[in-house]
Amino acid sequence: MSGNANAAGIAAMVLSGVGFVIGDTSMKLAISDGLPPMEVLTIRGAIASLLCLGAIVALRQAASLHHALNRWVLLRAATETLALFCFITALPRMPQGDLTAIFQISPLLVVLGAALLFGERIGPAKFVVLALGFAGAMLVAQPGAVTGYAAAPLGMVGAVLVAARDLAARRTPAGIPTLVATLATLVMVMVSAAVVSVLFETRVMPSG
Repeated sequence: MSGNANAAGIAAMVLSGVGFVIGDTSMKLAISDGLPPMEVLTIRGAIASLLCLGAIVALRQAASLHHALNRWVLLRAATETLALFCFITALPRMPQGDLTAIFQISPLLVVLGAALLFGERIGPAKFVVLALGFAGAMLVAQPGAVTGYAAAPLGMVGAVLVAARDLAARRTPAGIPTLVATLATLVMVMVSAAVVSVLFETRVMPSG
């Protein structure tokens, strides 16, 4: 990989991280303002699905839409949906920074999962990083402590599900466009959240 391509990839990851922070903060503010969590996910999913579908059409990838039913794409979408449910349920119940810190163990779990499932080698240095990462997450979550957050276990479960999502993504055939897999996830999140919202929430009209 060339230096320019590597730098572009790093820049894209940083920008996506900023986007996630803005999105998560917006969701927390919306929920704090009285909107039911699953209603928020439904609205967000509808808008994101339309934008993603527009991008797919613009990039002339519509012919690949049938790949959204690939089993690995669907598994990725399902784990992402469950992880997001854990995140948005825990979000109003604990500080966002602490919840985000707990979710940061997911890359460490991906490394461990890749070793167990795919036979990838983990050197001593990676083992040390894994141990430190888990220790940091446990310090934030404080399981069993009086000062710990009741919603922290949801964050831990969500982190495991995010790692499962990334491991499933690795099994996704290379010929399937990323946006198609993304659309499958967005639609599953939107539909699942809508069903839960109708069954268990009292819908609220969002303010301007």
